[in-house]
Amino acid sequence: MNPDRFLGLDPTPGDLRAADEVTKVLRSCVVALSEGRRRVEHTARPDGLWQGAHAAAIVDTLTAYAGRLRALEDAVVDFLQAWQQWRHGIAGRQDETAALVEAVTQLVDGPVDSADPRREALLRQAGALRDRHQIAADQTGAAAEALIAATTVDQEGRDLPVDLQRGLLALEAAVEQWLAESAADLRHATETISSVTELTAVVPQLVGVAPGSDASPEALRIAAAAPGSHRLITALHRGTPERPAEELSDASFASEVRAEGALADRVRGAPHAGDLEGRPHDRTHGAGRHRRPPDFHEVPVDPSVEDRLLGQTAILDELSIADPAQREGLGWYLEALSRSVTAGAVVSTAFCAVRLGGTPSSATLTVAVHPAAAEDPLVFTTGAARALLTTGAYESVAQENLGRTLAVVARGRVIGDDGLTYSQDVTVVVPVAGHRLAVVVSLSTTDLAHVATYEAVVRDAAASARVLT
Repeated sequence: MNPDRFLGLDPTPGDLRAADEVTKVLRSCVVALSEGRRRVEHTARPDGLWQGAHAAAIVDTLTAYAGRLRALEDAVVDFLQAWQQWRHGIAGRQDETAALVEAVTQLVDGPVDSADPRREALLRQAGALRDRHQIAADQTGAAAEALIAATTVDQEGRDLPVDLQRGLLALEAAVEQWLAESAADLRHATETISSVTELTAVVPQLVGVAPGSDASPEALRIAAAAPGSHRLITALHRGTPERPAEELSDASFASEVRAEGALADRVRGAPHAGDLEGRPHDRTHGAGRHRRPPDFHEVPVDPSVEDRLLGQTAILDELSIADPAQREGLGWYLEALSRSVTAGAVVSTAFCAVRLGGTPSSATLTVAVHPAAAEDPLVFTTGAARALLTTGAYESVAQENLGRTLAVVARGRVIGDDGLTYSQDVTVVVPVAGHRLAVVVSLSTTDLAHVATYEAVVRDAAASARVLT
């Protein structure tokens, strides 16, 4: 078709293939803008990681940036709709042009007299079609101008990159100050937890649940200074036969039990929730409190010898320890462990010896308090994450939102001399709202098949941390 030859002009110029390519580009821009905006909005959401006074300026800037992305996205969508109308109109009008050309060629077999009224009518139709085509082009051009205006930065408006940089620099300065003032204390708290965890892990060995028959050097050290040291050291060296799984109770926090809501009930306040409150040997009054499943037996650390003995006896009875020698050795070790936890950041250590997945399983749950020299949760968790990373004791350290609370979750493992993983650890550090205090909850287990189940326990315990005065 050659409109110029038969009509003297092309009333509907346009490349449909090129128009389709532009449509594809515009659609990809809309997708990219929408995805970018959603990511910014997700980052700045109220329940996200950016919480606290130092985060306010950053969140405000990100919210403004998301608003600009939204406006640009809307402008591109508007232009895309105008462009699609233009492209659809081109196709229809070009069909009209083809019909006019065909009509002209059908007038006569030879050259057409320019004065032929039928030709004049067809040319007038072509002129009108050209005018409609130009009006549609002008409308598309106006949409393009609106898109250009939306992409133009207001030089007198907010400079969002500068505002964001200013907020991040202020946060960085606050974190650096926290690191200078508090990082060493937090690292010391985690080291103390690690030491107490190592000692507590000996208890399941004496019960006959955890693997390994040799007590750690640290356990032998506290045994040497404890009452009944000779008999205790003998018990530690003697080892304990593995306890059959059928003699152990099913874990209340097992996945099949948790699916029925038992874990939520027990950890979050139902009867027998393992709440530290009200126990005679609880040392966390006025400090960090948490809830834990009832299968975790807290090592009595009350200053009163009588209360400690009562607590130790209760544990031996709950574990159904009947053998006199095993009962004596475990009792002496619990007393030695209690004395080793009477000072320092650690306020509670507990262990479990249960049946999980049909096999014996054990873990330790240790809690410490840390004076957090920052009321801003973002400053604290950012500094705490950096402090834990520098210890080299963890494979991964990340800031997470634990329910409605910012927290640091660190994961590590103990590698044996044979190069195999002996145990895995999960440590959660969470600031206590309204107090310049943080709670550090660490769980260690040799049951590598159920690490995820135990991680749910430590997360629940950390999320329930609070201060009672």
